[in-house]
Amino acid sequence: MQRQYFILSVSRISQNPGIRYRQLLRLTNSCHGVLSYHLAELEKSNIIRADRKIRITRYYLSDIPSEVSKVIGYLHSSTPRQILLKL
Repeated sequence: MQRQYFILSVSRISQNPGIRYRQLLRLTNSCHGVLSYHLAELEKSNIIRADRKIRITRYYLSDIPSEVSKVIGYLHSSTPRQILLKL
């Protein structure tokens, strides 16, 4: 069961780079404690990386460069996304 949950979490993060915790909680249909535990284990194993800002944590696969993750993070915000779409 644990391996299956790891695979589900990694696939959701891979499909949605920069996903936030609550979104991941809804997509995996899991409990807070279970998700928190598995994310911590995946982060310790260097499979995923958590980008923590004030009140916002986004999850990425570890192979995504930090410069790219910054851009993805900005694209998740509505105002910067709208500006970029207008360019």
